[in-house]
Amino acid sequence: MQHPTQLLNEHTEGGIVQQISQQLQDVSRLAPRLQQVLPPDIRPHCRLVCVYRGRWLLCADSPEWVFRLRFAVAEIHRALRKQPGGFQAPTRIDILAEPHSPVPERRSRLAAPRLSPRAATLLRQAIANLTQQ
Repeated sequence: MQHPTQLLNEHTEGGIVQQISQQLQDVSRLAPRLQQVLPPDIRPHCRLVCVYRGRWLLCADSPEWVFRLRFAVAEIHRALRKQPGGFQAPTRIDILAEPHSPVPERRSRLAAPRLSPRAATLLRQAIANLTQQ
């Protein structure tokens, strides 16, 4: 009995199903290499999702981790190039946040910082003392 992937490949002859199958195989084969070279703090927050024409697409689980990953990408690329056994390092690494990642709420630059009632009272007293002098 043939494996379902083999059956699909035979019937699609280079079609989209075969391309998707190849993508899955490439990602499965390369993801462990990526995990080996990722900095330990980033490792649980990043995964390889696509390999296409020598380019790797990595997804991080939040915008904050995308930011940290972008700073580490040169080091990651160097480490991948040093892999033994004729390993073909990516020509480029792109990074995106997972589609479901919450976007951090941005505070307006015009919004005043919130003070405690005690701090607000002390500030008012200081201003009053300065204006009376």
